[in-house]
Amino acid sequence: ALLALTQLTICLGLWLLALSRGGAPSLMVGSVRRPSLGRWRRRDAAGLSRWVDAGWLLALVALLAPPLAAIVIAGLGGLAELPRAASLWPAAARSLVMALGAGLGALALALALLAGSRWLRRRGRGALGLVMEGGGQLILVVPALVLGTGLFLLLRPTLGSGWEGYALVVLVNALMALPFAMQVLRGALPGLTAPEARLADQLGVRGAARLRWLTWPRLRRPLALALAYAMTLSLGDFSVIALFGSPSAPTLPMLLYQQLGGYRWQGAAATALLLLVLVTLTFAVLGGLTRRPPRPRWRP
Repeated sequence: ALLALTQLTICLGLWLLALSRGGAPSLMVGSVRRPSLGRWRRRDAAGLSRWVDAGWLLALVALLAPPLAAIVIAGLGGLAELPRAASLWPAAARSLVMALGAGLGALALALALLAGSRWLRRRGRGALGLVMEGGGQLILVVPALVLGTGLFLLLRPTLGSGWEGYALVVLVNALMALPFAMQVLRGALPGLTAPEARLADQLGVRGAARLRWLTWPRLRRPLALALAYAMTLSLGDFSVIALFGSPSAPTLPMLLYQQLGGYRWQGAAATALLLLVLVTLTFAVLGGLTRRPPRPRWRP
């Protein structure tokens, strides 16, 4: 508890320092929306800044490529052990189900907070709306392990085994992914402009038809991207599952930790490779939903 409080104090101090210097968390830092172009562009995407960006990206690739390559090479060598790993596939299924639950929970919380904040602003309660929306960002100050420690100390005496612990893991992972989901959905949630809404009313496009043809196409891509972020964060989480999970029914990160602790290098490499493949497939599948549909070609 003392270490968790110390970490919370450090994170809160850094957050307040960033806010005092005018910092604004954004997933689109340095970008500006140009309606005429219909896409994001860097304000300074020219000259020396492009070379600086390229240098940083190359440095990042040089940092990440060697360990990822080592996982792939060692994991391919350990594929022979996969048929004998009885706990691997249940752990993969358990991780996917929990990641999906955390992702959907993060989406539901983000939509509720953003819609509630927008509703309050429309009724002249802008300050309360900002407080409501900012509440979803405060989770960035609380590390997952700190929140998990608090829940562990609060609920452990009465917490049963089985699904109750995993439900808490899903809840904490959803809260951890909430700021990222809110940041992605913030720009898409306003929906129709006033002229568009008036035109839709004049044409009689209301209810389910408006949701299907006007609102959903604008929300589909941000929802898929936010879900991809949340599921990826949940798939790789180990901090909370270590407190509430069961060693006999592990997730992939917990199974990987058990294999590394037992010096089972080949099995650990295969588990890490499977986790990497699941994360990649998650972004590949959900990323396909973020692509714009092809425009119909009209013929005279």
